[in-house]
Amino acid sequence: MMCCCGPCSERAQRPTPSAVRFEDPAVASTSPSGSPSTRQAPNASGKPTVAEEPFFEVEPKVLLRNLKVQVPVGKLTVVVGATGSGKSTLLQALLGQLEVSRGHVWATRSIAYVPQQSWIMNATLRDNVLFFADLDEARLAEALRVSQMETDLELLNNGLETEIGEKGVNLSGGQKARVNLARAVYADREMYLLDDPLSALDAHVGESVIEDCILGKLRNKTRVLATHQLHVVPKADYVIALDNCKIVFTGDSESFQKTAVYHLMATAEKEENDRSVKSVETEDSLDVPEDKLDEVRDEKTVALKPAEEEANRLITREEKPTGSVPLATYLMYFDFCGGRKVALLVLVVYLLTEVVKLSSSIWLSLWATSRLDLSVRTYLVVYILCVTIGTACTPLRYSVAYTAMRTACKTVHSTLLRSVARGTMEFFDRTPQGRIMNRFAADVDAIDNTLQMSIMTGLDFFFSITSALLVSIISQPFILLPLIPCVYFYYRMTVFYNAANREMRRHNSITKSPVFSLLSEVTVGMATITAYGRRSTVMKEALRRIDAVFACGHVQNVANHWIGIRVEFLSCVLVAFIALFGVVVRLTSFGLTDVGLISLSLTMTLQTTGQLNFLVRQVASVEADMNSVERIQYYSTQIQKEEMPELDDEVEDTACRGGLTDAPRRAHADNVTIVPLSAVEAPTAIVAGSLEFRGVQMRYREGLPLVLSDVSFRIEPREKVGVVGRTGSGKSTLLLTFMRMVDVCGGAIDVNGRAIRSYPLRELRRQFSMIPQDPVLFDGTVRLNVDPFLQASAAEVWAALEIVGLKGRVSAEPEGIDGRVLEGGSNFSVGQRQLLCMARALLKRGSGFILMDEATANIDQTLDRQIQGTVMRAFADYTVITIAHRLLTVAQYDKIIVMDHGVVAEMGSPRELVSREDSVFKGMVESTGKRAKAQFMALLGA
Repeated sequence: MMCCCGPCSERAQRPTPSAVRFEDPAVASTSPSGSPSTRQAPNASGKPTVAEEPFFEVEPKVLLRNLKVQVPVGKLTVVVGATGSGKSTLLQALLGQLEVSRGHVWATRSIAYVPQQSWIMNATLRDNVLFFADLDEARLAEALRVSQMETDLELLNNGLETEIGEKGVNLSGGQKARVNLARAVYADREMYLLDDPLSALDAHVGESVIEDCILGKLRNKTRVLATHQLHVVPKADYVIALDNCKIVFTGDSESFQKTAVYHLMATAEKEENDRSVKSVETEDSLDVPEDKLDEVRDEKTVALKPAEEEANRLITREEKPTGSVPLATYLMYFDFCGGRKVALLVLVVYLLTEVVKLSSSIWLSLWATSRLDLSVRTYLVVYILCVTIGTACTPLRYSVAYTAMRTACKTVHSTLLRSVARGTMEFFDRTPQGRIMNRFAADVDAIDNTLQMSIMTGLDFFFSITSALLVSIISQPFILLPLIPCVYFYYRMTVFYNAANREMRRHNSITKSPVFSLLSEVTVGMATITAYGRRSTVMKEALRRIDAVFACGHVQNVANHWIGIRVEFLSCVLVAFIALFGVVVRLTSFGLTDVGLISLSLTMTLQTTGQLNFLVRQVASVEADMNSVERIQYYSTQIQKEEMPELDDEVEDTACRGGLTDAPRRAHADNVTIVPLSAVEAPTAIVAGSLEFRGVQMRYREGLPLVLSDVSFRIEPREKVGVVGRTGSGKSTLLLTFMRMVDVCGGAIDVNGRAIRSYPLRELRRQFSMIPQDPVLFDGTVRLNVDPFLQASAAEVWAALEIVGLKGRVSAEPEGIDGRVLEGGSNFSVGQRQLLCMARALLKRGSGFILMDEATANIDQTLDRQIQGTVMRAFADYTVITIAHRLLTVAQYDKIIVMDHGVVAEMGSPRELVSREDSVFKGMVESTGKRAKAQFMALLGA
């Protein structure tokens, strides 16, 4: 079948062969309707077509243009091109994720999609592969086999039932890519869109995936593989070459290899500083000397294999306190309001206002009965004075209360932000985003709005009812006889109702977290969900979670009606007693009462009938809303935090200034004078650092096995060091220990000859610049993302962008470096996001270490070569530590550290290691093949 991305927003239902055809399309970023802009294609036999002059635009940027291409059915089509040339955009168009403004794009409805940035659900490994499909054991086993996941399953204590964690936190980049590939194979679709899944894989696994999966299991399927790895081209049936968002070649593989486009790409691949597409890692265990492993085998395993069943639970259960909200929570809220003196001031102002209002009513009653021998003028003046003071006090009490509670709102948010900002890596690994979002959204909103209104309204009703009862008691002392039992019943009902309402609110708060978590997952994975046709399934799951939230709300509403009926009944009983006692007392002529006061008490008591109902509800609402304060109190006092007190003032300052995203608007474009957030942030000179590990041991948390065991090495200033090894060997863990993202449990680490724990965390981390494999960008401007603290001039920012090869891309934007970067950098390709992170590292002041975690995995070969040259030139005065998946990345480095099973298997210069007969590293070089080995040896000058 085929589907069309065109002016129509719905899919047609006509079956066709599995193929893709673009016909004169112009496609923008998203469909206005929010639905996929793809349709079912009409019958066609072989290849599909794309017509002249199409363009893809976003506000109104052109994404793709001049497309005219047909993808053959049942063949392997490879899409090649430079970083940012439009490869991923082309696949998104086939998925229907882009709006077509002219022409048509026809593609099959039966699509399996492997995104460039792997999407993982917070579920088990089995659930991620099945992706809501029915279980077929044989098909599942085959999908895992061809995606090379069998070895990984042996490392997992619970196998397919292993909890993956949010965003696949328990998996390496290569493992996440292969889970996505296994999901696609298991889905058994007609067409497979593979967006550069090979970049995260090593030579051994990558070749196996190509042979067993892409050319093997899927050999009869229509496959579209976007990649910058030219070694795949000879295996393709059809090639599409993109350059600057235009198709520059379409045709068979042999013809493409004769073109100037191919030779230009191939020439760049052969240049001296270029790197092979082959990876460092081999998924088989490295040949590490047994004496290095025997001492740790019994004690440890890879990070994914837990020591105990309980420790294997990655995501912890959300805390749910029981019983009454403790007094400490109320006192904490009073402190947020400005202190207990401020809270007392609010009560005094409310009391004063009610006294003045009551005085005016009593004075009016005295005037009506003429009990005081005063002139009408005197009565009138005093009454007007009481009313005027009461009128002035009413807005005063609201103003005082609102000011105090507004202070509480800001303090609560700052306290929560400060606590989360200081949270440890373990906290974020074990806490879903939905829970954190729930705190910042639902709980903060409850404190900002519901709690504030409940307190103010409750105080109004409390003082109003109290004054009414006082008047009734003064006018009719006998009213105490029915009043005491009524108050008792009020109290008992309130306590009973509060207990139920409080627990329902707590349960309601917990049920909201899964909704936020699902929203976070779906937002990132919508393309995958749509491609597999799981939108309705995900919608059902979303509705199920939302139903759980509304179920709590429904029970609360029922409870509100329950308490309302009983309070109204008791109020009516109380009013009836007051009226009856008034009549009886008057008829018996006891002379104990005044008719005016009886009338006033009866009038005020009638008003309290509805107020009592609301007072009980407001008291219950205050205690229920205090649950939000209690939940924020838990985050501020109970979660694990890093020792970074200097961050507190920055968080407060950032919150008060409206956040860093407003910084560019507050700074002059070329004349930046913004003071650094921290007084210790200022050094600009590069001081290349030394690093020494001595018998380091590390585990991610108590109860888990060691991930690093007896690791010892020394890195000298300005050395370029490559860290290589298999998946789970501890490479990325090393980077975490450098910056104390995870504390070691044994041994010692020295930075510049000083113990790492003697550094304040801020000072320590300022010495490191990190270029991650998964780039992190924020919603803001280009300038903000590469220079977060605005310490560099515009010229310096442009120079950094030019060094990393992004000056042309950014200058094409109307606003240049002040152009918009969408959340997560979604308007940049993955490779361009990595380059922005590299520019950020170039502009960071005062750092002496550059940490690179396969920072160029998603970059084409030509730009990759340029970046490697940049590293050697621009970072010549830095100590560079690179986690490498490709051997040629580290061929010219000073030192290589080979990791396996958390120990240093061997260490030395590349030349030294490849010269050893029994070297593990030499075996890795030879396993990459003759061509890659020759390139590696050429770089060594051997």
